[in-house]
Amino acid sequence: MTPEQEQQAAQDDLHAPEVYRILVALDATEDSLASLDMATRMAAKLRAELEGLFVEDINLLRMADLPCTRVVSVATTSGQGMSLPSMERELRRQARVARDTLAMNAERYAVRWSFRTARGAMASEILSAASEADIVIVGKSDRAYPQRLRLGATARTLSAHSPSAVLIAHHRFVTTDYSPPGAILVAYDDTETGDRGLRLAARLALSERHPLTVLIPDSKRAGQRLKDSAETLLNAFGLQPRIRMIDRGESSRLVEMVHAEHGELFVLGCESPLLRGKTTDKVVESLEVPVLLIRPSPVDLDQAEIRG
Repeated sequence: MTPEQEQQAAQDDLHAPEVYRILVALDATEDSLASLDMATRMAAKLRAELEGLFVEDINLLRMADLPCTRVVSVATTSGQGMSLPSMERELRRQARVARDTLAMNAERYAVRWSFRTARGAMASEILSAASEADIVIVGKSDRAYPQRLRLGATARTLSAHSPSAVLIAHHRFVTTDYSPPGAILVAYDDTETGDRGLRLAARLALSERHPLTVLIPDSKRAGQRLKDSAETLLNAFGLQPRIRMIDRGESSRLVEMVHAEHGELFVLGCESPLLRGKTTDKVVESLEVPVLLIRPSPVDLDQAEIRG
């Protein structure tokens, strides 16, 4: 192989896709609609297939089957009985709306798509489907409490246990077609999730020429090496990133720093040293921008269990 061929092969490997399938969990909440919009845009950027999953929540169906269950109108304070058949009809109606919206968005962005429904516990069904996806996208809030700022039970379960990366969307954050691309922020470190996160952030930034900010934990031993490594990789993508070194004292201000950058997306590895003293749940709850959590691969988790 000639030097020119070797260089071309290296470039082809660098730009080879890492995301083939994106799963988006759908229901009737505002966060779900925000998830769908973000999922479609991301699938278009990464040239990935988009799968929509509507879960008929078994807990809602069980509740509707109880003789004492009534639906109360906030406007009139009057109530009416709820039955299992009526709840099933309502869930089928919501599923049709979700499917039609997914089809419309996918056609608009020329994205390959599929849609299916499942019945069961919300988090369990999404976790099961996530094993066949590279990224799973969920809303920040639960169906029952769509206005809460806290992380919903489903998003919390996925952030802790999903075998794939998890993007947590927020209905308060909406981008428009005519707005300039916002900055993508990524935490980069020595961990496997840090490396994967940087590569994925680079691909997303490259798709629409997003500004890219890299947050690196500063240390005497690794700080400069990580900075050089990030610049080398991103320059190969044709990107000129902004790099911010964060010392130990500033790590407690991570959320404040992300907001100050006016980012469109924050890519964060679950193993990041920047999470010192904080869980990913607390960081995600505090942010008003979508967060893409890079989970350790199943192989890494197995090795960690063996070492433990």
